[in-house]
Amino acid sequence: MPALTTVLRHGRTFVFKDWTLKCVSLVLALLAWFYIDGELTDEREFSIKDRDLEQRLKLALSDGRAALTKNVVISPLTVWPDVQVRVRGPRRKLQYVNAEYIDFDWQTLLAQAKVGANPITIRKENVASEVEVVRLEHKDFSLLIQGLEKKTLPVRFNQNGNPKPGHHIENVVIEPREVTVTSTDDLSELAFVLTQPIDVLGRAESFQKEVGIAPKLQAGEKDVEVRTTEKVTVSVQITREVGMRILENIAVRVLTPPGAALHVEPAAVTVELSGPPEAIALVQPGDVLLYVEWPADWDIQNPPTQVQPLRVRVVPPRGAEVRGENKQPLPVVSVRAVKP
Repeated sequence: MPALTTVLRHGRTFVFKDWTLKCVSLVLALLAWFYIDGELTDEREFSIKDRDLEQRLKLALSDGRAALTKNVVISPLTVWPDVQVRVRGPRRKLQYVNAEYIDFDWQTLLAQAKVGANPITIRKENVASEVEVVRLEHKDFSLLIQGLEKKTLPVRFNQNGNPKPGHHIENVVIEPREVTVTSTDDLSELAFVLTQPIDVLGRAESFQKEVGIAPKLQAGEKDVEVRTTEKVTVSVQITREVGMRILENIAVRVLTPPGAALHVEPAAVTVELSGPPEAIALVQPGDVLLYVEWPADWDIQNPPTQVQPLRVRVVPPRGAEVRGENKQPLPVVSVRAVKP
């Protein structure tokens, strides 16, 4: 019994006393467990597809992490392999790692690259990663590099569609008039480049637009691909089509105050009618009102006896313009007062 009493006394002391110390010990134990669990290593394997590998290289070239010699480009005929990468690291890090975080030291891989076929072998040390690379597998491949030709060529308007009926393109101005393009193809037969297609279908007003250069052109019997970052500003002037008709022997009427009269010589003249073709085609000679007025400074009771020149005036048909022949002003006629 004394022994049992001693055990019970020590048990009560262990369970019910020093709660602060027990809580601190529990917290420390939990922190140690989380730390150890986070530091436990694990492995993961990622597959980088051929297109992803190509995009990684293009991105490195565009942001300056890698560079090729001037006037060369990676050939689209390059056959890219899939790359398998197995990494090892702390479990807490690996949970945030995926294939997008795996990249390569392209500057080193391209150090000896030149025009032609360049055998490329990616090794573990060429992988840019925050975790350890334990295995890397891919089929050996050749990076094909082509030289670029450069040429400065005039730019021509690439029209898509036609303006609204009754309208036409009066003028096109392209600035700058020339651009410099590069290509892996032969540029010797290329005399000009085209803008990207510019839609004028149904347009009735002039406009201006900034566009790039069409990437593919016809040179002789073959297509030529060109590249340029330059853009041009295209100003397209669209005007309404104007038709013209000559109307002969249109009578000149007189407008006089009550009790006055005028004699007109000649009594009929020839005029030129211009405007939209569909509008002037419907105009009849009687629709054109030509007239002269009694001069405001003439006295009705005692008008001048001499002949006076007066320019004919007009009330034009709707949508049309009336002028003299050969786009001249309306004709001048001679008038004299007629006594009642």
